[in-house]
Formats: sequence, structure tokens, C-alpha cells
Amino acid sequence: MPKSVSGKSIMIQAILIAVLAMDSAFSAAAETVYRFSPATGAVPVALGVEKTLPAEPPDDTLTRNGLTFNLYYMDIRNHTHVGFANDAPGGPDAQNRLKEVLQYIGDTLNTPGTLDVLLMESETDGAGYLAYAGTYYSGAPGFQPGASLYRLTHGSKPFGPTYEEIFVVVDFGRPWNLGTGAPGGGQVDFMTVMLHEITHGLGFVSLSNSTGGSQIAPNVYSVLDQFVARRTGMVSLFGGSPPSFVGNLADLTSNDLAWSGPAAFAHYGQGVAPGVYAPATWAQGSSLSHWNTGHIVGGAVMEHAIAMGVMRRQWAPVDIGGLIDIGFVGLAGSYHSADQDQDNQISLSELLRVIQFFNSAAYHCAENPGDTEDGYIPGTGANHSCAPHASDYNPQNWVISLSELLRLIQFFNSGGYHACPGEDPPTEDGFCVGLLK
Repeated sequence: MPKSVSGKSIMIQAILIAVLAMDSAFSAAAETVYRFSPATGAVPVALGVEKTLPAEPPDDTLTRNGLTFNLYYMDIRNHTHVGFANDAPGGPDAQNRLKEVLQYIGDTLNTPGTLDVLLMESETDGAGYLAYAGTYYSGAPGFQPGASLYRLTHGSKPFGPTYEEIFVVVDFGRPWNLGTGAPGGGQVDFMTVMLHEITHGLGFVSLSNSTGGSQIAPNVYSVLDQFVARRTGMVSLFGGSPPSFVGNLADLTSNDLAWSGPAAFAHYGQGVAPGVYAPATWAQGSSLSHWNTGHIVGGAVMEHAIAMGVMRRQWAPVDIGGLIDIGFVGLAGSYHSADQDQDNQISLSELLRVIQFFNSAAYHCAENPGDTEDGYIPGTGANHSCAPHASDYNPQNWVISLSELLRLIQFFNSGGYHACPGEDPPTEDGFCVGLLK
């Protein structure tokens, strides 16, 4: 039977083994890492042999809100005279629009650190993808954050100094809008596409293939994959330790998948979990790595396609929620379901609410989330269409156990808590005791 959303009913020893394996694989001693984008899939790279980042200083540097982007333009270095090159038609404009996107990301992520961004040689054939971007993963089993999130949460480059955190390829054979104004009806907005692709480079990507296996190596999935669920019952498709595909093959092309993360649910604000793209025919480069295009109220940057003339230069609330779920907690804070006033503290009334769920031996989703203070109803019910409560994780079964309740009491007694999905080793629920210092 498929495991439930959190899928964490496992032995502590197994968790520690998985974490140690991941940590060792992120060291420079590993032999092979994988350059991954939705468009290209996994490309093996031999560490220390196939060096991709130039040794020289970056061509440009941008710092915004404590986040520094080091930019390396291969069009400039290799004198391609196209794309981002200084002497290319529109080259300086493309550089400026890219930096404006990065300024927005720095302002919004609210996460200090440094990321190396490699702008690879541009394409000009006007065929295939508009652009693509990605990051690096190791071959170690586990739900991996990718190089970008790892560096921002750990403060060090996971694979050594010769590998960028984000790589980008753009096809300049397209009718790009390289200006600051809105695109015309026959133009593709450059800033919109750059924001979309760099978000992939931050780790917003699934590593699953068309049969549910990993595109990299057995049991290697992304942190995003944790949140891909069958909408009926909100049952996770990937779980266990090490993680594996625990869904049904038909789920991957069911057009009925949803995101189970609490932040995306809350930020989406529609009373239902946002849909994940799962068309009837598997779409390499698109399936599972995007929201369900055309079915997100208000639209979103991370839908799988962008029409000409459309401009989305800021993340939609659901995009922000998804990024918080995968680990970018600085975006707007990431709060426990029990923390109704979102002050990173569990009050007595908030604790008593979860005790009510515990005493009722179950809880379920309110048909109209606005009818209750938190969107849930005590007792057994058939409606499990919402994101599970953050206290329901070991296992996630729509029941609050004693151990899960005691965890919340720990936050209450400690005077605060904070989200810490990048903690090493990970905590049982993605939160840490105490206020974030």
C-alpha cells in the first residue's frame, strides 16, 4: 500500500544512516555529481575532472538583501557575439533584465549567502526550449535539496569551487521582449522566463522519471518530490527511507496530483491544495516539476508554459509557498499549522486546539476552511483534500498521536519554534525548538 504524505514512520537509525550518506556525498570526495534541469534531465559530471565554472573572477556581481550572485557569462568569455555578449544585439539589455530578476529574487528570498550563476553559451536556433536552468545533485539516496539550497543553508559550496550552483541556457533565436515594459502580443517576456528558470535552479524540480524512479540514481529524489501527492486522500507518491516511488504508475499521468506542503496550501488561499502538473502523457521536462498549468487560480510563475504577451515578473503566492515548503524559509517565514497568529510561538489556546484533535482520535478538513479557526474539524471525516496538520507526521494518518502532541507541547514550553527543513540531521517534523536567532 502507498505510504501517507509524510511517510516518516521509520526507525531513527535509518534516518541517521540516510543523513550521513547524503552528507558524505555532498563532499568534494564524491566521484560523480549530476547536473540536472527539467529540460536535459541528469547529466553525470566527474568531480575534479569536468570543471564547469571558470577559475577567473566573475564577469559581474550583484548583491541584494544580503544575497550575492556571481555571474559568469560564457558568451562574453568565448566571444560568441550572441546572447549575453556585450557586442550582441540586445546583449547588454539581456544582462540588465537578468540582474533585475536577481534583484527581485534577493529582495524576496530574504536569505543571505552567495550563489555562483553560470550563463552558458547561448543558443540561437529558435527551436526546442525557450531556456532552461538547473542545479547539481549527488547520487546519494535521500530527498536532496540541490546545490543552491544546500549552499544557502550550510554556507559552503557542496561540490567544491569549480562548480556553479545555477546554470542557465537561453535560446536567443526567440522573439524576446528585452525591455522593461510589457511584452507585445508576439513577444516572450524575458524577465518572466528568467524568473521561472532560475527558480528551477533554486531546486524547484522533481527528479522522478516517467515510471516513478529517479532520473539520477536509485532512491535519489528532490525535496520537492516529498510534496507530490495523489489528490484523493492526499497520499504521497514518494516516501520511505531511503525514499522510493510508493504510488501507482497511473498517478503520474492522472492529471489529479496535488502539492501536500502546508505553506503552498496556506499561501494559495483557495481552500484546496494546489495542483501539480501530471498530463495524460508524461511530458519530460514538465511533469511533476510545475504547478498544474491553467488550473492555478490567478496563475503562477511555475506553471509549465508561458504564452506570448504574458508577463509574470513576481512569484505568485503559491510559488512562494512552494519555495517555503522546499526549504526557503526566509521568504515570509514558515509557520506550524497550530500557530494560527503566525508569531512562531504556540499559545495555550493554540495548544488546546491540537489537544482537541488528540482527544477526538482524528481530524479532517473543513469543507469551507474559513468556517473554523484553522481549516480543520475534530473527529473522523471523509474530507482529506487539504494539507495535513503539521503535527500529523509520524505517520501522517489524520490522527494526532501522543508523541506528536508532546512535540507541540515542547514548542509551547520552549517559548517558540522555527522552521528548519535544512537542519543536519533533520528534525522529525521540519521544525526546531526555540525562536530563530
